[in-house]
Amino acid sequence: MGLAGTVLLDHATGAILSLSFLYIFAAAVAVWCLGERLGLILSIIAILVSSVLKHFDFVAMAHDGHRIGLGAEAWNTFARILSIVLVGIVVDGLRIALALERWRASHDGLTGALNKAAFQERAGVMVRQAREQGRALVLAYMDLDGFKGVNDRHGHSAGDRVLRTFAGEAARQIRGADLFARVGGDEFVALMAVRSCEEGDQVAEMLHGRLTNILRETGFAVTCSMGALVSSSEMVHLDDGGLELADTLMYEVKRSGKNALRIARGGSLEARLHVAYPPIVDDDMADILARIDPPKEEDPVERPALPKQSFFSPAPRPIDEEKRQSAVDASGILHASQDPELQDIVAAGARLFKAPIAALSIVDHDRQWFAARVGLDAQETSRAVSFCAHAILSPSELLVVPDAMQDVRFSGNPLVQSDPSIRFYAGVPIIGSNGQPLGALCVIDRKPRMEELPLQELSALANRAATKIAAIQAKAGGTDLALAS
Repeated sequence: MGLAGTVLLDHATGAILSLSFLYIFAAAVAVWCLGERLGLILSIIAILVSSVLKHFDFVAMAHDGHRIGLGAEAWNTFARILSIVLVGIVVDGLRIALALERWRASHDGLTGALNKAAFQERAGVMVRQAREQGRALVLAYMDLDGFKGVNDRHGHSAGDRVLRTFAGEAARQIRGADLFARVGGDEFVALMAVRSCEEGDQVAEMLHGRLTNILRETGFAVTCSMGALVSSSEMVHLDDGGLELADTLMYEVKRSGKNALRIARGGSLEARLHVAYPPIVDDDMADILARIDPPKEEDPVERPALPKQSFFSPAPRPIDEEKRQSAVDASGILHASQDPELQDIVAAGARLFKAPIAALSIVDHDRQWFAARVGLDAQETSRAVSFCAHAILSPSELLVVPDAMQDVRFSGNPLVQSDPSIRFYAGVPIIGSNGQPLGALCVIDRKPRMEELPLQELSALANRAATKIAAIQAKAGGTDLALAS
């Protein structure tokens, strides 16, 4: 619009009055807003149109004795174009330099991720949007285990490659509207909006699994410890210690062996922290936060342990998860209707243990699906909260949890803290003939069980279930026979 208006104004004022300064200004605005190439192209077109119009003005003036040669007209046009091109190049350079400085002010120069200040600024906007939309949030704090060893043994250039690879791939694993930032040497944080806290558990589990695969593909002995705070948007207060809480969760992973994930629900964690570390009279906020999150230079082992009931650990994905999932898909059980024989087997397991709950759980991509169940209303749950997802990690062994409240993997699990209030769990993996676990036959009680248990009989029931699954697969045209461990 500016260039077109300048051309019209130039034509209206006649051939004698020069408006070159307006062309330069309009061209500078065009280059700034549209970029160097498009801005200059439009500016040159405007000058050429203006030159044609001026030529007709000069022809009319020739009748009055005022003549100007075509050579002079061509030179004037060339001079205008040259002036605009030079100004456009300078303006575009300034535009790029300003954009680069703005980027550097909000991003980490090595990895391209947001820096901590920019993350906190944008996180505030994201929290407000989540509250307006009634969404939950996942705040994940990540630390690379073994990264210092990469620098020591392979040099800082190798360490820089690991950081760039991790940050680039991690940013691609989340949506464009979510946030990802580098907040320390090998520490990163992500903020993701989800529809519910239950979905947030699953998103955190999936993200940790994908990050683990990313680091595995670097070829270095580097893993990821991650703490994830899952909360409704009304309960998120990033300025009041949200990052510190997620950081403390991450250090719980460091405390217990690294390369794992701890998830906590925001409200329950903050309440339990208040009980565990009550405010001290006359202490200021910095002192209180220092007790929860000591300075980084201190040994992380010295940090006070969080109450076990405040968090839980989703099962990591098996290294050969792709093969395992293929075995699940080939079994046909996910598409089969509820089978009476499998239902009878599950009911027999409940009677055997005198337990109110039993199920045949198939561990699928991001869920556990119950092929048969007793005492449960839900047809499926998130894989992140699944006990059976832990059971399949050791296919040749039974998983027995006498008291989930005393087990750091499960004590803060939503299935323990709320309905169905799991305290006791026993599960037998169901294994395909290619060695891949499909799921588990499990029994559950709402009270701890410390007595001797009929585990061999449960394994026998699992064999019956495996035989039935094999029959379902054969009927569906599959070839992989299922066997119990």
